[in-house]
Amino acid sequence: MTEELSLRPGFNLDAAFRGHLSSVRRIVYNRRTRHFVSCDEHCLVQWSAEPDGTTRVHHDIQFPNYQSNFITSCVLSQDLNLLFAACLDDNLRLYNERLRLKSCMPWSNGVVREMLFYEKRHLLVTAGSYGVKVWECLLDYEAFRLDKTSDLFDVPKIKDGSVLPWCFGKYQHVRLRATLK
Repeated sequence: MTEELSLRPGFNLDAAFRGHLSSVRRIVYNRRTRHFVSCDEHCLVQWSAEPDGTTRVHHDIQFPNYQSNFITSCVLSQDLNLLFAACLDDNLRLYNERLRLKSCMPWSNGVVREMLFYEKRHLLVTAGSYGVKVWECLLDYEAFRLDKTSDLFDVPKIKDGSVLPWCFGKYQHVRLRATLK
């Protein structure tokens, strides 16, 4: 037996995704892939609403069992097609459109509650326990050049002959650009 959702008059329910076991804490929508990415305290799930009203899970990531609410905030860059996730282990994780980890960068930012990605300048803005901060990406071309074990199929995204910030995999670092008081 399925539980019916009570809807106010004037609203129509096109689809209902019921793949989470606890309350959904964050949700973003990717216009390119037409997929939603939602997060609860135990997992990150990429799904879509099908034309017939059903939903379909495309990819998911389970968080460590010992760490509930592992991702505290996330934001999607439509231009770069990357999901930025602030995690409780003091790392900023970047996932691609298939929720595959592209980069894990240490940072000291406390618990992040909100994130915004400024596409025009490729800046990440966070708000949380350490205040409002603006972050930028530093690319490490020398480490990339010297690494003989790099995967040839994991080429950084390039636009106009230069590597895009936040798209250089393990050869990048997050740097604090400004703190707003």
